[in-house]
Amino acid sequence: MIPRSNILAFVTLTVACDDPLPSVDHQLFLDATSSRLETVLPGDGNDERLEIRAVMKVFVDQRSRLSMESATVTCSTEVETTTIEDPVVTSEHLPLGVAKGTTDLTAKLEVPAPRWRDDFLRGCSIGTVEVDLRLRFVQEDRREGTIGATMILPLTSPGIAPNVFGTPGIIELSDRLVGPPELVPTPTGDVLALVATEGGTVVARVDEDSASRVGDEVLWPDGLPPRLTTTTGGDAIIGGRISPTSIVLYRFDTTGKHTVVRTIESSGPADLLELAALGRAQVGAFAIVRSSTSLVLDGVEYPAPADGPYGTFLIELGDAFEPLSISSLERDVLSWDVLEDGTIIATSVELGHVVDGAPQIERRAAGGKIVWTHTLPEAPQRLRVRPLPDGGVLAAYDEPSGANGAEAKLRFVRLAGRDGALVWDYHAVGAEPSVAAREDGGAILTFFGSAPAALDVWGPVPLLIEVSAEGEVVRAAPVGCAGAGAVVDTSDGYTLLVGAFDKQMTLGNEVVATDYRFVASRVD
Repeated sequence: MIPRSNILAFVTLTVACDDPLPSVDHQLFLDATSSRLETVLPGDGNDERLEIRAVMKVFVDQRSRLSMESATVTCSTEVETTTIEDPVVTSEHLPLGVAKGTTDLTAKLEVPAPRWRDDFLRGCSIGTVEVDLRLRFVQEDRREGTIGATMILPLTSPGIAPNVFGTPGIIELSDRLVGPPELVPTPTGDVLALVATEGGTVVARVDEDSASRVGDEVLWPDGLPPRLTTTTGGDAIIGGRISPTSIVLYRFDTTGKHTVVRTIESSGPADLLELAALGRAQVGAFAIVRSSTSLVLDGVEYPAPADGPYGTFLIELGDAFEPLSISSLERDVLSWDVLEDGTIIATSVELGHVVDGAPQIERRAAGGKIVWTHTLPEAPQRLRVRPLPDGGVLAAYDEPSGANGAEAKLRFVRLAGRDGALVWDYHAVGAEPSVAAREDGGAILTFFGSAPAALDVWGPVPLLIEVSAEGEVVRAAPVGCAGAGAVVDTSDGYTLLVGAFDKQMTLGNEVVATDYRFVASRVD
C-alpha cells in the first residue's frame, strides 16, 4: 500500500495580472505552483487513486456561466504512460456564473494511481502528470465557446527506502559541491577531502562531526586539479602545477598551519609538466612528475630520457620536503602508496598511454622488487585503488564499454595480497565508483547508478552497497535522489561517506534537506 502523501508542484507555467485589460477574450490559466497531487486510498478498499487539485484563474469580459467540458490526464513514469480521457471531476464552484473580471477556481480530478517502483526515496521525481482542462462558457449575449489550458506537474514517490547505514550530517562549506570528492584517510582518524565546488577546488579536513578548510591561500591558476596525500603524522600535503614551468607542494599541519613549501621546476618551457600523483611515505612523501624537459630541484638538473617525448620522475621527499632521491621510471605512474611494512602498491600504464593505456596494479616489496602484477583488461576512465594492510587491493573502476552512449559498466574487485589473484568482483551500471575497506574483510561500495542484483531502484541514484569478505551483498540502499559521494575507511575503524546530494538524502530513519551542500556521514 502506498501511504498518503502530499506532493507540491514547483513549476509555474503562467503568470497573469489580477486586473485584466478591458474587452479581452475569455482566458484560462492553470497555476502549477498552487496545484497539488495526492495519492489516496478510497474507502471501499480499491486500488490507490491519484487526486489532482488543479488550481486555475479564469478571465471573462462580461458576465458568463462556466462549466467543465472535458479533462484529460496523462501520467508518465518509467513503468508506463497512461492517458485518462474521462477522469472523475468534482468542483465546488462549477457550473458558475461570474461577472466581468477574474475568478479563482479549483477542479478536483481522480484517476487510477500510476504504476511505479515504490522502493524509491520520498521526494525523488519518478515521472510527470500532464493535466489538460477545457471549460465551456456561455455569455449573457448568448455567445458560447471553449477555453483550455495545460500544465505539467512533477510526480514524486510517496515512499521512503529503508536504510540502516548511519545518520547524515550537514557540514557547511561556502560553495555548493559539483562532484564527488577525492578522499584520503589520515593516520590521525580524520579524512582529507579534495572537493570540486562552484567556486573552485577546496581541500577540507573532515570527520563525522566537522569539516574545516585547508590551504585557503593556495591557488591553482591553470585550472588543473591539485593532488593530495598525508604524512604519517596526519599533515596535509597538497601539490599541483601553478605555472607552465613550476609545480609547488604545500604542507599544512593538523591545525591548518602552513609549514613547508617545495618548488619543482622544469629547465624551460615544457610541452608537458604535470604532478601525476602524490603518495604518502614512511617519512615525507613521494611525488610523481611527468615532464618533457629536465627537472630542477635546489639548483640540480635531472634530465628527461633522451629516447622519449617525456620522462616520469619518482621524487622521494623528506619530512621537510628535502629531496632524498630522484629516479626515472619506465612506466607512467598513476598512484604510489607505501604501507607500514614498506610494501609499495602502485598503479601504472605504459609510457605515453596515460589516457588510453590498460593500467596494471602491482605490489612491490620494500626494496622495490615486484611481488605480483595484475593488469586490468582495458583503460578505465576512473580508477580508485585502496591498498589493504595484507598487501592486497580493493579497486573500483568504470569499464570502457560505457563509451558512445552505452550504459557505463562498473567493476569492483578485491585482489589477494599474497599473489594478486582475484578474490571477488562485483559488477554494476553507473559512474563515479568509490570503495572503502571494512574491518571484517568486507567493503563498502558507492556509485551513481543502479544495481538490480542488490537493489531494484527507479533510475540511476547514489547507492551504498556493503559486501562481505567473499564479495556477497550484505545490504544496500539508495542515499539520495541525485548527486554523488565517495567512501573511505579511517584509521579509527569506521567508514565515512562524503558528498553532495540533490534536495534531500536519507541515512538511518532520517531524511534531511541537502541541496548539494557538503554532507559527511559515518557508515555504521
